[in-house]
Amino acid sequence: MAHLEIVLVSNFEKQDPPELTGVEGLTRVWAGNQIEDPNYGYYVLEWIGWEARKVLIPSGISTLTLLSPATDINNVFDDAPVSEFAFATLRDPFAREAWLKCLETTLGGMKMTKGAIAGVNGTAKDNDQQYVFVIGWESLDDHKAALSAPYAQDIYNETVRLTEFNAKHARLRRLTL
Repeated sequence: MAHLEIVLVSNFEKQDPPELTGVEGLTRVWAGNQIEDPNYGYYVLEWIGWEARKVLIPSGISTLTLLSPATDINNVFDDAPVSEFAFATLRDPFAREAWLKCLETTLGGMKMTKGAIAGVNGTAKDNDQQYVFVIGWESLDDHKAALSAPYAQDIYNETVRLTEFNAKHARLRRLTL
């Protein structure tokens, strides 16, 4: 099972990447600019376990979430030209059952959506009210087209009703450690 740390960086282009070579317990790293605002960028760090995680906090970096998805992460990061980072935090903890039904519909729909390569999801390690999705897409246009379908609009509206929802995209590349 992967243990992922998703990090948001401001002034992404102006900063040198943190020195990650030889960091014990760090197995892979992906990085890339946010498409919506290229001043921001993401690092996705894969750790062998939470106990191995080291604190790497260069200026301008903040960890968005820690997550241990149950599914394989390779296709999401290595094979997808565009990665969607989506965060959904329950507005009301008592709405969890309705949210889980919406989530099941969303994840089921991803399997047959044109342009969706793969996805991983899980509950944030530090907040069981926050659900995190990272979905690999062939292109940003494919994602926009998928969202324009009427059934997708219904699911999106239910997601926004039940959660504080935020999604952004990035073009990630795997860094050499």
